Amino acid sequence: MKPFKKNARVVFLGDSITSQETWHSAIYQYYLDHRGQENIRIFNAGIAGATAQVAWLYRHEHLYRFQPTHVNLMFGMNDIGRGDHGPHPTPEQIQRQGESFERHKRFMTLLTEEFLARGITVTYCTPTPYDAAMVCEEEKLPGCAPALERCGELIRELSRAYGCEFVDFNTELTALNRALQCLDPTKSLIGPDRVHPTAEIGHMVMARLFLRAQGFEEVSAPTLETLRSPTALALPIGEGLREKNVPDAALRRLLAIESMLLLKYKDEPLEKKLDAIREFIREKSADSIDYFRQGSVFYLEHKARQEDYFRESLRLSECLHRR
Repeated sequence: MKPFKKNARVVFLGDSITSQETWHSAIYQYYLDHRGQENIRIFNAGIAGATAQVAWLYRHEHLYRFQPTHVNLMFGMNDIGRGDHGPHPTPEQIQRQGESFERHKRFMTLLTEEFLARGITVTYCTPTPYDAAMVCEEEKLPGCAPALERCGELIRELSRAYGCEFVDFNTELTALNRALQCLDPTKSLIGPDRVHPTAEIGHMVMARLFLRAQGFEEVSAPTLETLRSPTALALPIGEGLREKNVPDAALRRLLAIESMLLLKYKDEPLEKKLDAIREFIREKSADSIDYFRQGSVFYLEHKARQEDYFRESLRLSECLHRR
């Protein structure tokens, strides 16, 4: 896979594993440090809870605002319908598994074809693994791992069909996890929810794999020895980029709440969306601290500042490239 070209505007499009910031921030910092004169901009368009279908539905008001020349796609973790992949799936769940995969395939194909038609370079990452092997308290959904491997096979098919390159996170992280767990079955590059790679280790492994796939051989490959030391794996992320991530994170949080709670109001006026969020909050108990209630309160407080956050993100991006 080739490095990003001079003046590229690269958008990483994915779910919460992208939205978490760390792995692609490490990639961006590497480009700033080693190819800063090439004016390569990297933007995080990850949406927590998103699927390829959600990305398709929000592509105009979200993705295209960054004016990308290059889009990197990584979906699958939410597309497979994890709740249908327990140890003893019912016939109805098995049917939904098939429907989920076909929907994922359809929207990954639609995204790819539209981006290519617009002259946007497309690359993929296979979805990171679901770790059913790790010994931890979280309930196992053993069908998730093979379902994500199937999503990886789809990436290979799309890559061949459309001439797009990809990085195989699923295979690489799974192999590293197996090596780790031979020594200690409680260890993993994935967090205790079995879904999200850990920021200190999992995300740094992803960043290293991505950069090495682009041909940066000076970035050392993760090994079993370095997996034991977050310091040895760490790639630097500077304060300027951390500052830029603040408005970016606010934008992504607003969109996550919109896509998860307001999808049926997508084309309705803002006030109708706000009323729906207020009603959602009223239905929750006063002491509730769940993700959706907290996000809903954030939405009410920050939605009016959405454009300010976008302008601030662009301003801070300019600052990064003047240093």
